[in-house]
Amino acid sequence: MPLAIADYKLIMAQAGRTVKPSVTISSIRLPLKMSTGGLVLTALNGRIVVNQTVEERLAIAYTDMMPAVRHSLFKS
Repeated sequence: MPLAIADYKLIMAQAGRTVKPSVTISSIRLPLKMSTGGLVLTALNGRIVVNQTVEERLAIAYTDMMPAVRHSLFKS
């Protein structure tokens, strides 16, 4: 985590901004039946959420593949 914070500060400095991020790791753990892995990042008191759990990535892949599946099944 310290390396990621340093990288973030460097990137923001290159953009002309000085930041002092406060980074914490939540002790809340999801039950195993609810999540198979990944992480959820939040910022600005939960107003920005980046969900990189396996379930979310599969849902995105499912949605992105629907046109190709439809084309394969129902060629027009």
